Amino acid sequence: MSLLSILSRSRARILRVPRTPFRLLSTLPNTHIFRALQSHDPDSLAVVHSMSERSFTYGSLIGDVVRAKDDLARKAAKGQGTLAGERVAFLAENSYDYVVTMLAIFASDAIALPLSPAFPTGELKYILDNSQAKMLLATEKYSDKAMEILRQGLEHDPIFNVRNKLEGTRGEPVTLTDLDKPSTGGMMLYTSGTTNRPASPSTE
Repeated sequence: MSLLSILSRSRARILRVPRTPFRLLSTLPNTHIFRALQSHDPDSLAVVHSMSERSFTYGSLIGDVVRAKDDLARKAAKGQGTLAGERVAFLAENSYDYVVTMLAIFASDAIALPLSPAFPTGELKYILDNSQAKMLLATEKYSDKAMEILRQGLEHDPIFNVRNKLEGTRGEPVTLTDLDKPSTGGMMLYTSGTTNRPASPSTE
């Protein structure tokens, strides 16, 4: 058998090898919150919502957080920016979606600003103006209230997005990556006052 025929057969064998599609690794910041989440058995229960009798595993929680974080990054990029160090306000009921939204904001190295649906729209408008939130998120349940706030006219226009209801879907294996600079994320809470405007102590 000639060398040419051997090489031809070798090439044919190589060409028949199926290609594996390239995938970007799913990542979360290497912080104590996400180290704690990843340390759990992916099949063990992470969130139980008693009112709806829905339950979600750690595997589903981490997968949904990664997808939500990536989605927020895409929406921020359309506004020519990132979310690192920015305030992200959200209106959500006490649910699995609330947990995922808050963790996704933390994963974006942003400052989570939960809004109480019980607050009047005037107070919520003040909070959004005072905090200079870059993004406003709302679940489907509170999308109308969020739109009502926006119709009142804010001092600036935050990126607005209505979040679809999550069902809990496990994703690809997640890698924790070290931050290349000190974290700028955290939480900002506004307390409701009876005589004065809501105050805004920040926590990290």
